[in-house]
Amino acid sequence: MIDKRQRRRFIIVAVLLNCALLGVVSRLVYLHLKPDTTEKARTEQIRRLKESLIAPRGRIYESSASPGIMAMNMAVKNVCVDPTIILKQAKRRTSPPAWRAAFN
Repeated sequence: MIDKRQRRRFIIVAVLLNCALLGVVSRLVYLHLKPDTTEKARTEQIRRLKESLIAPRGRIYESSASPGIMAMNMAVKNVCVDPTIILKQAKRRTSPPAWRAAFN
């Protein structure tokens, strides 16, 4: 008796879950295969959000009522090095560089 109830309950739950999965999959297929430009434009508009921020980038303000700045922007120099160029120059040189001789 209990086995029949459990089996019936299991079948009902399995059917409901399969229906829900089928609904989600069919909606995804519909959204991906439907060639509708208005829906694509709406999706792009939702995805791209342009909003101006109150605080400039890099500044951190206090959360209290007083408008105090906790951290400010500072100019920083960015130095990048390409290791392939350094290796090529190192292979061409036979003698140590002048700056290295000064430290020896």
